[in-house]
Amino acid sequence: MRLWHSALVLAAFVLVLSTVACGSTSPLLVSAENGGLSRIQDAIDATAPGGIIVIRSGTYKENLLIDRPLTLIGEDGAIVEPEDPSQPAIVVEKTEAVSIQGLTIRNAIVGIELMNSSCTILDCLIRASGTGVNSVAFEGTTVLMDHVEFRGGGTGTGVALLANCEFESFGTGASLGGAASTVIRGCSFERCFDGVVIMNTVPAV
Repeated sequence: MRLWHSALVLAAFVLVLSTVACGSTSPLLVSAENGGLSRIQDAIDATAPGGIIVIRSGTYKENLLIDRPLTLIGEDGAIVEPEDPSQPAIVVEKTEAVSIQGLTIRNAIVGIELMNSSCTILDCLIRASGTGVNSVAFEGTTVLMDHVEFRGGGTGTGVALLANCEFESFGTGASLGGAASTVIRGCSFERCFDGVVIMNTVPAV
């Protein structure tokens, strides 16, 4: 009987933990057409730190500000166009553990601007007329990009680690400044005036 009671208590404890875990990670859905949340910024503002936002296919005309740890996941066909194209499409400001995945960002002077923030950018297509990703980084911040495709006419990025990225038709493919170290691995640069420019940083690998 005591063994059975212990097993019952353990099962109840696991159920409570599972409920809490599911509640804490349940993603918010953003859809341009199917009701509910229709703006990504509204979802960002409603998400607790560490939350997940899934963006359905569609075009979202917004300038986004991310000021807390979270994950943005774009489904196939999810496109962000800035409402004000003279401003960055996405600004990540003074935060860490931000992940941006699967988005197409287009028609912006700056695709993503990182202000003293740690961010991972995965499987994105960035079409910017000025700068794909602009990183103003300070000690202790980390930026990782993997399988990101850049197409535009200005500067590709200013970050510390590039892996499996494609740069096409930029004045400068990658502009790396102020980083403690620079790693470039498995990247391609096509029709760029300068492939990589490294300033005020240790030698690249």
